[in-house]
Amino acid sequence: MRIERLILEAAGCFDDLDIQFQPGRDPKKADIHLLVGPNGSGKSTILMAMAQVFSGLSTGIDKRFYNRSGYALIEFAGGHIAAVAPVGRETPPPYISNTSVPQTTLLKSPYDHPYGSDTDYLAFYEYPGKNEDSIFSKYRMLTMYYKLFDTKHKDTRFSHLAFAYGGQRSVDTFSLDGIIDQQDTPLASACLNPKPDFNSKVPPLIQWIANTSAKAAFAKDQSDESGHARYRGAIVRIEQVISEITSRKFAFVLSYEPINVKASIDGEQLPIEVLPDGLKSLISWIGDLLMHMDRIPWIDDTPLLDRQITLFLDEIEVHLHPAWQRKILPVVQDLFPNAQVFVSTHSPFIIASADDAWIYPLYLDEQGRGHVGETLPSMVGNSYATVLRDVLGIEAEFAPQVDEKLRVFYALRDKALQREPGAIEELQAKGRELAGFGEEVLAIVRPELRQVERRLAGAVAETVG
Repeated sequence: MRIERLILEAAGCFDDLDIQFQPGRDPKKADIHLLVGPNGSGKSTILMAMAQVFSGLSTGIDKRFYNRSGYALIEFAGGHIAAVAPVGRETPPPYISNTSVPQTTLLKSPYDHPYGSDTDYLAFYEYPGKNEDSIFSKYRMLTMYYKLFDTKHKDTRFSHLAFAYGGQRSVDTFSLDGIIDQQDTPLASACLNPKPDFNSKVPPLIQWIANTSAKAAFAKDQSDESGHARYRGAIVRIEQVISEITSRKFAFVLSYEPINVKASIDGEQLPIEVLPDGLKSLISWIGDLLMHMDRIPWIDDTPLLDRQITLFLDEIEVHLHPAWQRKILPVVQDLFPNAQVFVSTHSPFIIASADDAWIYPLYLDEQGRGHVGETLPSMVGNSYATVLRDVLGIEAEFAPQVDEKLRVFYALRDKALQREPGAIEELQAKGRELAGFGEEVLAIVRPELRQVERRLAGAVAETVG
């Protein structure tokens, strides 16, 4: 289910957008696609549009179509094409067979929809590739209603999963009532960001950790070594990933009087809800992803981390220190070699960290409409200053107040070189002011002053001679 192309019409800031997603070159690493650009340039709109094909609940893209001519069309490897468009569109989106009809419509809108309808507000279209059936309508139906331990789904198996996460996710205060089997629909909101809590007082991840830790203990007590290794290993995977990103020894601890899940950081046990926001964010989405991959029945015995998944990650750097931002994508890229990962980000540390990645710069024109620039290769090996300049378009090296004073300093330098009256005295005064900002600024100012003084002295000597 590799996404190869996205076409967006009349959605968000885009009148028309066409992006082709190039494959990665290293088969041992996940394909990484970085969406970068200023606020309002359409990064989240792109993620919502692609995630919507996998979701039977609204990702929010329906509200971003600004008229009924809008649509999002996604081409997949193998020639499979899927699209979503506002209900009421007279014809299927271009590239879709004229005989195609909407496969299904979404559930009732959770908010007032711009078109005035409170029921069917988004239509799906699908054109299967060669020798393929309609796959996404089946996938959406399964994810909407699949329940663990339900006899109706005892033979259900998945070959691919899609998830969406944002850095604003967290783990809030909770109180466990005990070891309770989870009868939820674990994939219903998998492509929503942020995900609704469905009025659950205990995050599914926390309940799963408690349940799985208890099962590991039961298996060990009954001398079931393979069962103990399987249950314990599912939790260890999460602990190892978080430890690798944070460079701290992280573990979950299950207590039984009362039953509760805590975090252990370098041996110190803490309630999860009092952990730093960045750590809670990592636990929330990385733990959730690995939990779902472990809980869901797969079609064969392929190792869990080698499964095919699609990830939509929206500003995962939120709350994270740059030291953690630098590590998160390399860890994900190595952990899931068969994943395709779409990331929106403002962080030069995220952008410069992903090896064998593709970068899609988004920008706004003078009318505020969104466009995509030339695709850039991975920036690994480039400095953060280069990423800021060449990818994010930030030329400045200092804080705005310093940059403004440097701008005035350079203007005075030019006036002084033209021997305007009083310019050299003003330049020297501005240099003394800038020196107060520290050694780095002084290292710029001092050579400039010396150069001006030498050139002016030389000019005077020539005149005297």
